[in-house]
Amino acid sequence: MAGAKGREIRLSTDTALLKVIAMISMVIDHVGKMFFPGMPWMRLAGRLAFPLFAYCIAAGCVYTKNPLRYALRVLVLALVSQPIYVLALGHVSGAMQAAVAGGLTVRGGLYWYVSSLETANILFTLLPGILIIWSLQEKRYIATGLVALAVWYFSPSINYGWRGVALILLFWALIDRPLPSLFWTGGFMAWWAITGGTGYHIGPIGFGIQGYALLALPLIYLPVKTGIKIPKWFFYAFYPLHLLVIYLVLQLG
Repeated sequence: MAGAKGREIRLSTDTALLKVIAMISMVIDHVGKMFFPGMPWMRLAGRLAFPLFAYCIAAGCVYTKNPLRYALRVLVLALVSQPIYVLALGHVSGAMQAAVAGGLTVRGGLYWYVSSLETANILFTLLPGILIIWSLQEKRYIATGLVALAVWYFSPSINYGWRGVALILLFWALIDRPLPSLFWTGGFMAWWAITGGTGYHIGPIGFGIQGYALLALPLIYLPVKTGIKIPKWFFYAFYPLHLLVIYLVLQLG
């Protein structure tokens, strides 16, 4: 399927299905983290989510006629979701608690919000991927460099760090070349898993939890077409709403 820039997507074009699977995986991951820490399979299942979201972002950048408008939507959603994210998933730091210890003020609330960005939600990983793709498409290489430097600098604060952004770019760069894409993307993800820890093993090979993200690749590279349709607003609303539900259940408990 040809995109707005004339590029043909030769990997999965069923991004609606991939988004549904990614959302289910994400919910399992977050519910497992907050409610069932003794059930590690839920965290493992959650590793499917990010590669699927990363691919859908890459495909979205090929489809869209206006990547900057796409980036703006993701930015607004990231900003709105951030406080819900840190509250729902237990990322409230001591500095954040101190900022509002004497009561909620405008200054304290602002400091609380800025401090929360030390653990930024996943949308702040997807956003620079869109901006770098836009800059490369438009040959604005100074912007490419600036965003890349920002990613490197803030890497400790964003989900999956610079590797997460690099994965989006790999999917995008080779989206019309299935075999090279599988080789380079799969190789990158395997390297990420092996260098990310040794909590799991296949024979003598140790790898981190991110190794389970490789299980998402068949979903991306197999030519499946279900015809599922999802309203755009649902995909955008789902992220903060599922976090809000988790937070409210925690409060009720």
